[in-house]
Amino acid sequence: MLVCCFYSSLRDETAEAIAQFAPETEFVYTEGLYGYPEELAARWDTGEVLVTIEGDKIITADVLPSFEKCDRDWCNFSSPIFPPPFSVECSTGLGCTKFSVNLQSQISISELLRADRSPIECRECPNYRGCWKHLDNRINVAIAMLDQGIEVHDHGHIEHLHDYTDWRTKEMLSARELIAVGENSLAGPAWDYPEDPNHMMVVYWKSYS
Repeated sequence: MLVCCFYSSLRDETAEAIAQFAPETEFVYTEGLYGYPEELAARWDTGEVLVTIEGDKIITADVLPSFEKCDRDWCNFSSPIFPPPFSVECSTGLGCTKFSVNLQSQISISELLRADRSPIECRECPNYRGCWKHLDNRINVAIAMLDQGIEVHDHGHIEHLHDYTDWRTKEMLSARELIAVGENSLAGPAWDYPEDPNHMMVVYWKSYS
């Protein structure tokens, strides 16, 4: 099992938890807009189960033993995203996720590095080349497009320490209102997204961010 902590800014609490519960973890610094997808791609489909931990998540003693015992292809410890009162529990990100050897072998590295699919329009990514912000969505879409009924297996909850001070509250409200009225065109049949509100919330917010 290859366990990697991907970070641009590493929280002390994250490092301490990893030192205690996953001491063999590789710490991978991700630079700029494209460091995360490039570094993840470099460790994708190497013949080992891959576990991703992000630099603002706090793992627990249960994480690695739980992943090791599970034979499912796609596993996750969920965590909250967005600040209150907009917080939702997300189980489809990369914060603490396991990808099996089988699943990695079916998804080309190019899916991690490709341009984001319309209607995602990232304001920070020139020509929508495919930066770190939508990396989880690109992987989620690639899994759905396998058309094998693979769904994320939620193993529990971990803490998320992200600082949302600079996030756009007004636009988050707009995203949440779209969910409330049942508009799901971005997460519907055109992308073959699973019927999962976590997917929908992430797609909507990221389309505004």
